[in-house]
Amino acid sequence: SSDDDAVDDEVERLRSMAAKYRAEASALEAEKAQQMAEATERAFSKFDTNQDGEISLEELQVGLEKILKTELKEERVAQLMKEFD
Repeated sequence: SSDDDAVDDEVERLRSMAAKYRAEASALEAEKAQQMAEATERAFSKFDTNQDGEISLEELQVGLEKILKTELKEERVAQLMKEFD
């Protein structure tokens, strides 16, 4: 019947919209992940001043002190490094 056809058409339209929204959400998630990766790389580069691919305790301390505009005890920086490493 035409009612069944109309329902089938509406269901198909809704499925199509849902697929489109899922694809858009996936693209946004991928873009967000890329932005996060780039931000992480920039932050890492700011701390890795000798560009050896690792952040030493001294580099972390200097970087944090620069950002926080205060001196930090080496023990506190070592604790932070242990927690995040």
